[in-house]
Amino acid sequence: MESQDKPKKQVVIANGVVQDNEERVLLVKRKREWDEQSHDKWELPGGKVEFAEDPKKTAMREVEEETGYEVENPKLVPRLYSHHWEYDIRESHVIIVPFACDLVGGEIDTSDKNISEVDWFKLDEIRDLKVLPGTLEVLEKAFESI
Repeated sequence: MESQDKPKKQVVIANGVVQDNEERVLLVKRKREWDEQSHDKWELPGGKVEFAEDPKKTAMREVEEETGYEVENPKLVPRLYSHHWEYDIRESHVIIVPFACDLVGGEIDTSDKNISEVDWFKLDEIRDLKVLPGTLEVLEKAFESI
């Protein structure tokens, strides 16, 4: 099937950049056996902005749903990231809008079916992980501006 014949979908994702008092960053490992491009790769917690939802609220909601941690005071990181994913049956265009959030409580919860692990990492450790596109670029900008 030619690219122009495939269904196309555009999605806006709001991510939370969360740092603890030990200067570690919160990441999630995606569990998507059906998608080898993202399966078993680390990224910032986040998800799709629902219709009419404020992206700040999306970032806070998604951090809690995917990790078990509660955050507040989301501040826009001045770095949007765009990525095109091509699959056999469709194409997706993802726009990532990251927010630096303050950690206020909670504990690791891995009950989200799309997450296999939740963990904290020092910035220099993240470069050695398999991460989804945009993760490093967003973190570099976030910690340059925080």
